Amino acid sequence: MAFVYVLAERKLIDLWRKNSRDRSSPVASTPDGPSGSVLPEEHLVTREMGSYLSKLLEILPDKQRHVLWLRVAEDLSAAETAMRVGSTPSSVRVMQHRGLSTLRSRLAEQRELSRNANDSAPRQDVLRQPRPTRVA
Repeated sequence: MAFVYVLAERKLIDLWRKNSRDRSSPVASTPDGPSGSVLPEEHLVTREMGSYLSKLLEILPDKQRHVLWLRVAEDLSAAETAMRVGSTPSSVRVMQHRGLSTLRSRLAEQRELSRNANDSAPRQDVLRQPRPTRVA
């Protein structure tokens, strides 16, 4: 009866060795695209937020928008931004402050309008009306 145990042990060793050599793991179908850690819902929300922010930035004058992009998105210093824009670092900081203040007040107006209307969707009429601002 001992030979049966030896035979079973050898078969298990052979099976283990065979499986350790075969590194492929076949699948039923190949994926359509890269499988990342971002869920489709998160991708959609990110895309919608980017669209909303670009509409919001259209409120600002071109120079303020450019300064905000360079300072916030590209993380440049005031001196580097001033060189690119052709201005002084202090006027770059002033333009950044005024641009952020304009966006902040516009968002507050929009939040107040949406609270009054019990509507959580962004109001397009608030985004379209350019607000007069002084440009340094």
